[in-house]
Amino acid sequence: MEECRMGAFFKHKEKNSASEDGCVKFCNVHDIIEAERIIELLKENEIAAFSQESGDGVSVYGTVGFGLYGVDVFVEAKNEEQAKKLIDAENL
Repeated sequence: MEECRMGAFFKHKEKNSASEDGCVKFCNVHDIIEAERIIELLKENEIAAFSQESGDGVSVYGTVGFGLYGVDVFVEAKNEEQAKKLIDAENL
């Protein structure tokens, strides 16, 4: 089973866990540049986040960070609603 690992920010939990301590897929964006903009905004507001290339572990990227399936952004489950409000307010 795949686990969500984010150092001290996240406890080790399965991605699909309903636990408040787990991380959840927050959104999927077109490329790594957009993902990093979102992550930076979240971190500025004390919401830990990280990105991962989307897909089933198969590299389908011509250029790293720009692929068919985009880039997934993850946050802690307990911060998901706050993150949504922040992103909506910023129109990202």
